[in-house]
Amino acid sequence: MFVANTQAPYVTVIDVATDETHRVDVGSTGGRGVAFSPDGAYALVTVENSSTIAVIDIETLRVTRQIPTGSGPRGLVVDQGDETVYVTNFARAGMMSADHPDFAPNSLTMVDLTSAPLDRDEGVFTYEEVTVGYGPCSVVMFDLDTLDEDDRARRLSRADAQA
Repeated sequence: MFVANTQAPYVTVIDVATDETHRVDVGSTGGRGVAFSPDGAYALVTVENSSTIAVIDIETLRVTRQIPTGSGPRGLVVDQGDETVYVTNFARAGMMSADHPDFAPNSLTMVDLTSAPLDRDEGVFTYEEVTVGYGPCSVVMFDLDTLDEDDRARRLSRADAQA
């Protein structure tokens, strides 16, 4: 179990079989969200105060790299199909990403996890960005294909009526 700690510069990792705990230094306070790489080898942790995603090797419990995001990253979700991580950026004054100063506040950053290695600080990730509502905090993905046909048709019909 991985726990992001907003007020501590580390992630707490709990072995639920033994209740043993470990701390993984992520370099700054402001841990917000946790997701996992599609292969399950890495934990991805948003670190709001450094405007990065800390990549933690699950076997060694070491940070292998920091992925720059928009300012104040909070929620994240990984699309297992195309290996993209989606990160909400809750911009606070004075908290811009040093590596990507052009990222807009209040945005959703999309990072292609296949565009650079996760196991070492090498290469540059490919990004896209979408400006969203003020103060984005969390994000979730839902695959309509997981619904049965009748439920899916009702949801799509309702969405079309609202558009």
